[in-house]
Amino acid sequence: MISAYFILCLLAFATSHPKKRCLENVDHCLVLYQPNLKEKFFYNTHSKECMSAMMTKCKGKRNRFDSLELCQRACKK
Repeated sequence: MISAYFILCLLAFATSHPKKRCLENVDHCLVLYQPNLKEKFFYNTHSKECMSAMMTKCKGKRNRFDSLELCQRACKK
């Protein structure tokens, strides 16, 4: 019985946690020249859509996804 309760709590946490990630501000860096810019995706809280941007790993915010599909899977529920 305790293990079933633990699993339910774990599932509740796992399904609610990505939403917080999507609500974080996007970490845009002002860089004059950065050779390793890559297309990443973030969730725009105003338009409620996943959008692309050229980003680097500057401060490590979590609202950053490697693909549009990963962003949509995590944020559009």
